Amino acid sequence: MDKDKVIALLNEDLEGEHGAIIQYLTHAYAIGEGEMSCELEAIAREEMRHLDWLAEKLVDINGSPSIEHTEVDRSPRTADMLRADIDIEQKVAREYDRIAGETEDPGLKG
Repeated sequence: MDKDKVIALLNEDLEGEHGAIIQYLTHAYAIGEGEMSCELEAIAREEMRHLDWLAEKLVDINGSPSIEHTEVDRSPRTADMLRADIDIEQKVAREYDRIAGETEDPGLKG
């Protein structure tokens, strides 16, 4: 896979992580105080670490990290919010697996 393709794929993932951060925080604030809200905020912090790693990887290969983000779910019901959060995690996991399978870069293989 050529470098431009890797940069494009990493930026897609970065935009997904950025969207996930916004979504988790939006859901945490909408739910309000309590354990579930705290857990969603903790997950958002983990997504921030993923975003940071992707941005560093992009800079390492002379790419420019995107500042865009994917669509953010704004469901009014808690159950719908949580379903959307699960969906975004599954999508990101599939995307990481795809990149790992297509690249020769050992730093992206797992």
